[in-house]
Amino acid sequence: MSSADPLQSFDRLLDRDGTFRQSRGRFNIVRRLPRRISCSFYLEDWFHSLVNTRIHRIFLVLVLFYLTAYFGFAFAFSLVDDVCLPDYYSDHPGDGVKRFVRSLYFSLETMMAIGHRASCRRSAMYGSKDPAAGGCILMWALVTAASLCGVFAQSFLFGIVFVRLSRADARASTVAFSSCAIVRAAHGALFLAFRVAEMRKRHHLLGVRARAYAFVDIGDGTECFPLPLEAPAPSGDLLLATPALIVHRLDDLSPLVPPHPSAKPAARAVAPPPPPPPRLHPVRLVCGLMSVAGSVAGEEEGRTAHLRSRMEQIREHMRAQSVEARHSYTAHDIAWDSTFAPCTRRVGASSDGGPGLSVDFLALHATLPLVPGLELPPDAELFRLAQPGERASPIGAPPPLPARTAAETRRPTALA
Repeated sequence: MSSADPLQSFDRLLDRDGTFRQSRGRFNIVRRLPRRISCSFYLEDWFHSLVNTRIHRIFLVLVLFYLTAYFGFAFAFSLVDDVCLPDYYSDHPGDGVKRFVRSLYFSLETMMAIGHRASCRRSAMYGSKDPAAGGCILMWALVTAASLCGVFAQSFLFGIVFVRLSRADARASTVAFSSCAIVRAAHGALFLAFRVAEMRKRHHLLGVRARAYAFVDIGDGTECFPLPLEAPAPSGDLLLATPALIVHRLDDLSPLVPPHPSAKPAARAVAPPPPPPPRLHPVRLVCGLMSVAGSVAGEEEGRTAHLRSRMEQIREHMRAQSVEARHSYTAHDIAWDSTFAPCTRRVGASSDGGPGLSVDFLALHATLPLVPGLELPPDAELFRLAQPGERASPIGAPPPLPARTAAETRRPTALA
């Protein structure tokens, strides 16, 4: 992707470096901690620290371990030879380099279980007719230690390779998100929505859950708040055989909505609003203490400025067992007063010969503008959501909305 691409022309907390405008799941977060303290934490969980590091580092660690073991046991074998067979070396003097190389060969053969026994090594390399190394208990102990070390090293190597190959990180690469999110009004409410789909034809993910978070700038700091989702249902799972719509209501409890201009900051600081339900308490409290962005809330420029200054990124998680797919949206990725273009159509015959559905993934990112005065597009029924504490109304006439005064709402009235 070129540097001129608008998706890459500004900073993100989550990358967009993957194909098809997707994210590779890498957070742009720097963790500042003294190296001495961070190393102590990583060493307490050394196995996962090693498994999750880069592959060339794992290869380097394993090579260094094997070489250290080979040379260590070779040095020990050369010392044991002097203890167990002193007469042989006195009759066959030779330089120490050759003896060490012979011991290094024997160390390699013993640890890798090539099949050369100590008796073969004595007869082939030294001409000794004593297969028991002169009855030296040190040689037996050293050969046993080298064999056990080789067994444990191979088991450890197999475990690391198996964990690396069986990780489900790459499985999430076929989960595709729409490149932009939309903000639209439907039945008297504002909604933020985006689409997600599974690109695999078979072996679909099971038990998929959706979660969304907002990173909000508060003063000099940044806080992360969960976004309550209207669709899918809080207790329901996603079916990714066809593209699914993830919807968040932009109401008073949303951290993406600015406070109402009529509320005074001093009054909010002295008398905070009544606490919401426990699940949304942190979001409500922060929104109540947030200062006004200084723009007209009813204009699109004001809404964009507020989101650009208050929202850094929204990410969405898809979990099925250990699979996790991530994506991010900033204010630059939001299409105002738009709807998603249809990407699923019924076809006369599928690949199995019968009638079925056709999913156009090239249209997954496409959006259409909403024309004032025209009837809402077919996907508007997805936004007919019940008020908090009520059951969703069946598809048909939109559910009646309770009357709200200007002092009770903070959302832009120009979009309603």
